[in-house]
Amino acid sequence: AAWGPPAGPVRSGRQSGSGLRANQAVAFPMAALAAGARACGLAVPHAAWAHDPGRDADDVTPEALGLAAELALDTTRLGMHLHGARGLLLASSIQRCYRRAAVEAVRLGQPRTLWRRLGARRLAGLVEAIE
Repeated sequence: AAWGPPAGPVRSGRQSGSGLRANQAVAFPMAALAAGARACGLAVPHAAWAHDPGRDADDVTPEALGLAAELALDTTRLGMHLHGARGLLLASSIQRCYRRAAVEAVRLGQPRTLWRRLGARRLAGLVEAIE
């Protein structure tokens, strides 16, 4: 849902006589977000599958949550940047996405906290396996 508003000015915007898509400073972050969206699109269903009876979802769930939260925050942050001052207006859809992402992305904890917990859990498992 957050991908549409950031992409709007990129599709229609122009700078120095060419479209914004031609600008590497815009195209590369958008490509990184597209790759992140693809990864998140794979991680979230995998996390749901891992919650089936008899499966272990302990590592998969925080990973999917961390990916989704970071993607939402990064996408809306870039969208606000691309929209400029127009993005701050109450009528702007990107500001609504940005505000929602800022609240929802941290509902179950900051992404860095989720990653830290997941890393600690995985390291503890390695230590147990070595001992």
